[in-house]
Amino acid sequence: MKSKLREAKLRETLRDRLGENRYQLWMGEHVALRPSGDQLEVLCHSKTEVDLLRRKYGGALLECVHTALGKDFGLKYSVQESIDEAVEKTLPSKASQSALPALDVKQSEPPKSRTTNKPSARPQARQRLRYTLDNFVEGNSNRLALTAVRTALESPGRFSPLLLFGSHGTGKSHLLDAAAAELRRHPARPQVLSLTAEQFTAEFMEALRTRSQASFRHKFRGVDALLFDNVSFFGTKQATIEEFLHTIDSITSRGGQVILTSVASPSELNAIHPGIAARVFGGLAAAIDLPDYDTRLGIVRAMAVRAKTTLPEAVIEMIAQQVVGSARLLAGAINRLVVTSMAERRPITPIIADMVLAEFCQQNTPQVKLTDIEKAVCEVFGVESSTLKSPKKSRVVTDPRMLALCLSRRYTRSGLAEISSFYNRRSHTAVLTAQKRLDTMIGKNAEVIVAEGACQVEEAMRRVEAVLRQA
Repeated sequence: MKSKLREAKLRETLRDRLGENRYQLWMGEHVALRPSGDQLEVLCHSKTEVDLLRRKYGGALLECVHTALGKDFGLKYSVQESIDEAVEKTLPSKASQSALPALDVKQSEPPKSRTTNKPSARPQARQRLRYTLDNFVEGNSNRLALTAVRTALESPGRFSPLLLFGSHGTGKSHLLDAAAAELRRHPARPQVLSLTAEQFTAEFMEALRTRSQASFRHKFRGVDALLFDNVSFFGTKQATIEEFLHTIDSITSRGGQVILTSVASPSELNAIHPGIAARVFGGLAAAIDLPDYDTRLGIVRAMAVRAKTTLPEAVIEMIAQQVVGSARLLAGAINRLVVTSMAERRPITPIIADMVLAEFCQQNTPQVKLTDIEKAVCEVFGVESSTLKSPKKSRVVTDPRMLALCLSRRYTRSGLAEISSFYNRRSHTAVLTAQKRLDTMIGKNAEVIVAEGACQVEEAMRRVEAVLRQA
């Protein structure tokens, strides 16, 4: 237990130091951290990863170790013999697994025979095969993206490049890894390469340093499918971006499939580099929003089943209602409930859940209020608060009011009656009516008028959500 507490403290320090994106890329669950005595062992999946980690973040890691664990701690880098063995070592004993099963156990394919006649696939940067399309919870917030991925798998090259964009924790990486797993199981055995923008950049810089650009280009441009995570990482790295654009063009010209993910929308990518946006505009961009209430219900149920944890239906609904945010937050909430239940030797009941979730949400999620939604909608649509709450029925008023009602239901903990009353509606059914109208408009790709001009209703929603994130 002491070792686990030390690791948790160290990981929190690393998150603060590196930022969430870099932490997940370099020091996430794929890297094992094992404090023992006065030494921290860092285990990666390959010697290459060890060398990159030591060279790029060795100093920062040592500083965080000294901050979190004490200056007498040293570092030891090792290579894990296999992913499965690393997982086994980090799991609880068999006697305790039934009480606290891991939510996200990584699995790996069995090693391929060295005598196979087919050349081995190129080294893959991402191997999270627990992510499949079957265990991806579909909802209004991600249906378009899921359909786009399935179409890309059935007809590679039809939509290429395909961009999946949305905020952190919406399922972009899940879909990317699921697509990679599906492609590798294809009877034609296509060559698939899956990696992040930071890894592409590191390899490109190494190719420049060693003057091995020809080998680099052969590796990346010769694949049948390129799956690329966090393209918005490139920033102002012009030389890397130009190489990346040539790579996309080479693959798509041969009918290959390119799938990208990004936290930035196509218009925001245009500000980073018009070339990237131009390729996306010629392919397909699909947004993934934070899960709504119904999708969160499905995610919580799926996580509970995967974790072999029995949760009363009332508790499942309570989690989905109170934990408004990403799937990672939902997983964290379930973990907190399970550990609390073990510590207090009591089953998870609505009473315990109410206490635990209140503390969890206070620590981990920003409190979105009805006034926050109102302010964000007014800013995006250029209307006054009094107008939004008025009885006027022109579309200049009803469109922003519709979004305000629906987003209030999605992001706040207020009930339907409270939301309706806040916007001076007569009945709680006003929220349900607004949701039905919004779904119809989304299905028709309808436009609304915001302060900057006409845009699709989904784009208007994303703009409001962007204002909320900045608040």
